Amino acid sequence: MDTVKVRLQASSKGTYSGMGDCFKQIYRQQGLRGLYRGLSSPLCGVAMENGVSFLVFSRVMEYFRPEVAPHHGSNGSQEPQTPLHAVPIAGAMAGMVLPLILCPTELVKCRMQMAQHTSPLACLRHIISSEGLPGLWRGYLPTLCRELPGNAIFFTTYEGLRRVLPGRGAAAAAAAAKPAATAREEGALGAGDEGGSGSSSSSSSSSSNALAGVWRVAVDAGGAILCGAAAGVVMWSAVLPLDVAKTRIQTAQPGSSMDTGVLKQLQLLWREGGRRRLWAGYSPTVARAVPANACQWLAWEFAMRNLPQAEEA
Repeated sequence: MDTVKVRLQASSKGTYSGMGDCFKQIYRQQGLRGLYRGLSSPLCGVAMENGVSFLVFSRVMEYFRPEVAPHHGSNGSQEPQTPLHAVPIAGAMAGMVLPLILCPTELVKCRMQMAQHTSPLACLRHIISSEGLPGLWRGYLPTLCRELPGNAIFFTTYEGLRRVLPGRGAAAAAAAAKPAATAREEGALGAGDEGGSGSSSSSSSSSSNALAGVWRVAVDAGGAILCGAAAGVVMWSAVLPLDVAKTRIQTAQPGSSMDTGVLKQLQLLWREGGRRRLWAGYSPTVARAVPANACQWLAWEFAMRNLPQAEEA
């Protein structure tokens, strides 16, 4: 999907009639491997990109989190919650750091996807020999212009939806109720040892608690998947014109007519085809964002929920 997106964005008007036509032409000319050109570059950078992004976001969120909860949450939890107005600030600060990592990896990826080089190493050597080390950060400004508002929108959409939709509250309530449930079971077992009548009630209570726990986990996971997918769609819908401009700047040859600034590139896109050119590659972008961002947020929630427990154990 990402290869199709880049081809639709960087190719001249009329090269492809749409996502399906682009997919067919790439497959016909280069086979299945053509659809995965430039894969090694994002694989090397994606772990660092996501790690840095979520690290900065979580640390800024902690800074704004009050020490004492001002009121009871809708789930009955008294844990302090970061005000929602702080979320876009945390997201924007994460977006401010990302271009330093994203620029070189996306530059190589985009040029490989446009079949400009035979391998990522050949691409790197060509960039450094023709443009020097600063050439690896070609497209830094449009990447920054995309990531600052994009991450603010991305994190705010997710956090806002998670606070409204069921899921996270159920998980928090389950975590809070776990010690109490354990104590009840121990008490029931003790009563059973003394009188012999507590074992059946303890078994029934354990079964119902297990089923309730499974349901809470399912609701929580579903909420993370739904909110993550929605956050990705909203973000890319908002910043896609900046992404198109970035792609064209990064794939342009130095000194060519496409080697321009962000505003000039946006003007060229508007003249070429108005909104359709500004939002070129929207369909594959959304098709990629839904599963990718859903899995991203599900993995993050799972890690943040379970890592503290592993450390305590």
